[in-house]
Formats: sequence, structure tokens, C-alpha cells
Amino acid sequence: ECALLRKFAYASPGHGRKRQVILASHHDQLTHRIYDLLLPPGGFTMREIDLVGWSKQAGPTVEAFEIKPTRQATGDTRKELADALERHAREER
Repeated sequence: ECALLRKFAYASPGHGRKRQVILASHHDQLTHRIYDLLLPPGGFTMREIDLVGWSKQAGPTVEAFEIKPTRQATGDTRKELADALERHAREER
């Protein structure tokens, strides 16, 4: 389902229309997994809006973040990831 949402949200840049996909979840682990699957491709951004509080007097308190495209995987970034995973594995032992 995430592949379909990603395709819907990030139609080709020359398409002329912008689309919004709104997801609501109370489960942080699931939300972050979905974010991983919906990361924007080059030329697009994604906005995360978190409802962090609510009061009767002030209404909602929100935090907003702009999520930019991930950097492209190159030999250097793959090596950085492999090294980080190796360090983590050693620390776990």
C-alpha cells in the first residue's frame, strides 16, 4: 500500500498538480516505518506535522518538519553505513 501512496503523492514534477497524502497514527513505531517508505524522491519534499499537545484554551500545539530527499547511495555512503553497522554490532557484543 505504501508504494501506491508514494506514487500518488509524488507524481511526476511536470504533472502540474500537487497532491497531499494525510496519514494519522497513534503508534510511533508504525508511523516511522511508514515515513521510511514514503521518503521523497529528488525534486520533492514531505512535511511532517506532529500534534504534540492540546489545551481547551489554546487548541492544538504542533511541531512541523520538512523532510527532504535522501542522499543518493554511493560507494562512500554504503561504506559509511557498513562501518556504522559494524560498530553497532561490536558494541552489542
